Amino acid sequence: MATQGQALKAYTALMGMGKKAVGKAAFALFRMKSQLKTVIDFQAEQEQNLVEKNGGKITEDGKILFAEVDQRKAFATERAELEKMEIEPAIPEITLKAKDIPDINMDEIEALEGFIKFEED
Repeated sequence: MATQGQALKAYTALMGMGKKAVGKAAFALFRMKSQLKTVIDFQAEQEQNLVEKNGGKITEDGKILFAEVDQRKAFATERAELEKMEIEPAIPEITLKAKDIPDINMDEIEALEGFIKFEED
């Protein structure tokens, strides 16, 4: 089962893939991105709660600031635990042919592992 941290990596990869996929593959990736968006929204909400809990603040440009080193360390520890949390409900893995996404790179494949099974042509 995938974790919050893996979902974040997969979503980031999907955001960067842009126009690489066409046809059925593009539709499948869009659906996957939509499913992961819910997970990412939950992650962001929980991170904001952790920032507030540990006495920090989030700037307008998204930077997280803490007055004390101990606050930052506590946040980092709790965030790491959040990223290990399993996604509920699980997002089903989809299967795509490698040829359907011709410009996919190794980092994107690694980030999508567990969400997409790539078959050789």
